Amino acid sequence: MNYRRARQIFFTIACICFSEIGFSQSIIRLGASADKHNILLGEQLVLTLKAELPANAPPSFFEIDSIPHFEILSSGPIDTITTENGISISQQLYITSFDSGSRVIPSFNLPRNRRMVTPAITIEVGYSQPFDPDAAYHDIKDIIGGETQEDLNTTWWYLAGAALILVLILVYIFDKRKKPATPVLVKVNAYEIAMEQLKELQQKDLDPKIYFTRLSYIFREYLEKRKGIYSMQKTTDDLVIQLKELNIPAEDFAELSQTLRLSDYVKFAKYPASRQEMDESLHIIKTRIQAIDKTTTNEL
Repeated sequence: MNYRRARQIFFTIACICFSEIGFSQSIIRLGASADKHNILLGEQLVLTLKAELPANAPPSFFEIDSIPHFEILSSGPIDTITTENGISISQQLYITSFDSGSRVIPSFNLPRNRRMVTPAITIEVGYSQPFDPDAAYHDIKDIIGGETQEDLNTTWWYLAGAALILVLILVYIFDKRKKPATPVLVKVNAYEIAMEQLKELQQKDLDPKIYFTRLSYIFREYLEKRKGIYSMQKTTDDLVIQLKELNIPAEDFAELSQTLRLSDYVKFAKYPASRQEMDESLHIIKTRIQAIDKTTTNEL
């Protein structure tokens, strides 16, 4: 009776030990990390995903097609390393965001294991770099004094002398016989420059990224020279806000805004734009420039 009892206790302890060994060998660990937690609009960051699996487990890794509020620019290779406890699988995703504010990269799980997930990561997306309190401050400049009465009197003498010289030059010009008028070269205005640049761009077979970068630059340069809208250093969202001041019709304004945002997606997110989309975008930019220039000419 005691022998049978002792044998049962021995087998029970052995089963517990083997189950503990099996449990320790089947531990799965998941991880996710980002190289930046504060980025500018459209700036790239690296998201690293990692999974540690036991040696006897079937290979499995994350299947990520999209991330809310983020764009996947490219995916690195999946690296597999054999360790003492099993295998370690990792991959780097190069992502960006065009939505400003506090954005969260959600948790991910393996296809056949929904109970274990990676930690969520908060990313702050902004328009400019945060204020640096450690940056050097500019020194306070001295107050520049105004002109004295003596300086003003001297200035009047210079002005009187210049006026006298001008009168003598005019008398000399009118006394001389008239000569054939020399042709004056008139500089091409901003509208004509933009039209010529768009015509050249349409005739070139460029990569979509270079094409849309050039298209956006032509439009921004025209706005700066013709309307005084300094948009070269501004984001597309800031530019769209400024365009509202031009009172563009609602339908035309919507098409223009979509074209400018499409340009950003092609430049930063490597969106594979077709030739038809490239031609349609150039047509929209061209017609909007024509409409804006016509309104500006009427105002003048």
